[in-house]
Amino acid sequence: LIEHAGPNGSGDTALKIIPTGPPAPGGIPDGTRMNVFNYWRGGDSLSRWSGDYASLGIQNIQTDIRNVGPTAMEMRIAISDFGGDFADWYSTAYSITIPNDSAWHTYVFSILPANMVNVQTSSGVSYSDVLHGVGEIRIIRATAPSFQGDEVVGELHFDNMTATVPEPG
Repeated sequence: LIEHAGPNGSGDTALKIIPTGPPAPGGIPDGTRMNVFNYWRGGDSLSRWSGDYASLGIQNIQTDIRNVGPTAMEMRIAISDFGGDFADWYSTAYSITIPNDSAWHTYVFSILPANMVNVQTSSGVSYSDVLHGVGEIRIIRATAPSFQGDEVVGELHFDNMTATVPEPG
């Protein structure tokens, strides 16, 4: 966490994500993935983002992101029923490019079925079933739909992440 670094300035804490791995020449981490995830562990505090998204009407994940790294990053959302490498995974079919301008921007990732693609099948769980029992959600840096993401060197800051429902019309 970084104190006083959020988009609201003083008193606003942001989450700092830096891929870690073995140092490359020059001391820069190399061969690592930019993944931010939250998963279900039998009802513990890590499971705040698990649950029945379909019944709650959740259609989007909104967050503020600041890219202070050396390159722009293509980010996606990945969702599974119980998480892990052997789960059924769905990813946004599209990516959102986060410019490396060190400025805060608000992004909305639609998780509606039309915007998601299956990237790994384990037990054949449909996306509709996954939305009724989300076990893990990830924000990943990936140029193509994935649940693991691509290797990258960089640094992102996150704040104000919310699951959103459409406002009554």
